[in-house]
Amino acid sequence: MNLHPFDSRLDAALRNVNDSLTGFPTTTVSSARPGQVWRARWDDALALVFIDAILDGARNLVRVAPVSIGTDVADDTAVILPIESSPLSVAMSVWPDLVTDIAEIVLERWITGVETFASLAEVTAAANDGQLRRGLPVLNELSPRHQERLLLELAMEVLSLAADLPSGNGRLEAILAGVSTATVAGVLNVDSRVALQILRGLVFIDRQQAHLLANVVDRDPRELLDANPAAPDELLATMTALRRGAAIRALAAKQQVSESQAFSTALRGVFALAARKEGTTTDWVGRADSYFEVSLAS
Repeated sequence: MNLHPFDSRLDAALRNVNDSLTGFPTTTVSSARPGQVWRARWDDALALVFIDAILDGARNLVRVAPVSIGTDVADDTAVILPIESSPLSVAMSVWPDLVTDIAEIVLERWITGVETFASLAEVTAAANDGQLRRGLPVLNELSPRHQERLLLELAMEVLSLAADLPSGNGRLEAILAGVSTATVAGVLNVDSRVALQILRGLVFIDRQQAHLLANVVDRDPRELLDANPAAPDELLATMTALRRGAAIRALAAKQQVSESQAFSTALRGVFALAARKEGTTTDWVGRADSYFEVSLAS
């Protein structure tokens, strides 16, 4: 069940766009920019988000705030973007105080651009100056506005943790020294090849695997996560890029697993694929392209 389910409000808005605007692009936008509204999806979390800023760094982070179509569920911390603010021709509500950073890879679909405001600072300033209005105050916990905010808070928390890359200090091999391949394979339910790669520090373990292995070596799961191989910035950049989202979602559907599981598997696979190659320079983009091409082949 989605943490923030979409109903007929969004469907109607998108139909209105398709019917009224010739050539309106809904799937061809290839880069995220401030002032855009995207649908973000990861595992069971789903939300519309307004992009405030593109952040520097290898993890392809964007600063976003949640958005709802319409004004009915907007509380007094939300700012109403009027109908004329975007080609959707519907009002939208944005929550500047729920801003968070998410990886580009969770941006599933471009929805629209906000033509009059390119940042949350501009939106907030317009609200403070009286150019834009805010929603209504929450009077009790049964208020739909209160429930909407709780859903948005939860969705943003999940999205902020998506594509969490388990890069560490490289001590995993030493911590697991003495543990047999058969034990790792049995505990993690993986084949012996993957188990051996884990023992040799050639692949990452995720949170669930860290908890399972922690019982074997009597260590804190956080210590095992921190002991993962050190992920090069180039690997982080290619695996969290916007263009990887479609491949991760396709892989998750094919394997009938969550996006988190598919991402973790792909990350380990790309890292292990490069680890087997000799030389000091790695074409991480090429390795990732090869991995997804093979993994998604029928």
